[in-house]
Amino acid sequence: MSVTGANSQWPCGLKQKIDEWVSWDKNEKTVSEINRLIDSNATQELCKRLLDRLSFGTAGLRGRMQAGYNAMNDLVIIQTTQGLLKYLEETNQNLLRDNGIIFGYDGRHNSKRFAELSASIFLHKNYKVYLFGDVAPTPLVAYGVRKWKCVAGVIVTASHNPKDDNGYKVYSTNGAQIISPIDKQIQAKILENLQPWSESWDTSILNQNTSLLIDPLKETFQSYVKDITSNIDQQQKAIINTANVKFTYTALHGVGCKYVEQLFHSVGLNLIPVEEQKDPDPNFPTVRYPIIFYISICWYRL
Repeated sequence: MSVTGANSQWPCGLKQKIDEWVSWDKNEKTVSEINRLIDSNATQELCKRLLDRLSFGTAGLRGRMQAGYNAMNDLVIIQTTQGLLKYLEETNQNLLRDNGIIFGYDGRHNSKRFAELSASIFLHKNYKVYLFGDVAPTPLVAYGVRKWKCVAGVIVTASHNPKDDNGYKVYSTNGAQIISPIDKQIQAKILENLQPWSESWDTSILNQNTSLLIDPLKETFQSYVKDITSNIDQQQKAIINTANVKFTYTALHGVGCKYVEQLFHSVGLNLIPVEEQKDPDPNFPTVRYPIIFYISICWYRL
């Protein structure tokens, strides 16, 4: 698809990027977003969105959810995952083929969608995919990499960023966040694989009966709890059983509450959640930012 109504004064390269975007992007919402910017002749905003792009670093990607290469959206997720897949094929194909990759996601807007798009790309290439069937905290993905001996793990989350942001964080075979120069090598592969592959938009494979797709969430968390509690000796357990200690916990509208509650209860500790903030909510209605530095959030319980 080529853009009509092109502005002859657009900076060099912008029209090419616009044509590229509307040709590659299959998400009606973000295509419409770019078209509205074109119709309003928002040259500066189009340059910002399309001539720049998010750079993949040791923390992966993180940015605002909107249309454009400089943001988090379906097309950028597809490009990123294609680059990651190519990097893993070239550096550790045997482990990728034998043990696959694990994906998780938080409760933010689009997190599940981004994780499913990413998982589908690996499935279409006949690689094993561990995809959590529900929202999960970041440590479970890192732990899952090691438990299932995966080649890598990806968690879709923006951590403590504002509600309009999202992110894509990669963990290496050892369960740790990637380090340089791995990030630069992945970035190079992303740039070599920008055009979506023929099947990259097709998530219907997630509904097919395939042995390559596994939901390991329950077993992963059970194993995580077992490993954590195995480090508590009998003397420590006796202290826990006799001490009347209470803890309060806020999930800040994130996904941690049900997991932290189960973990605490497994060792006999009382946990009192902040009810107003315990359930996942992508709009984070009671906080300015989902981060403990904004200490006023704690007054709900105190």
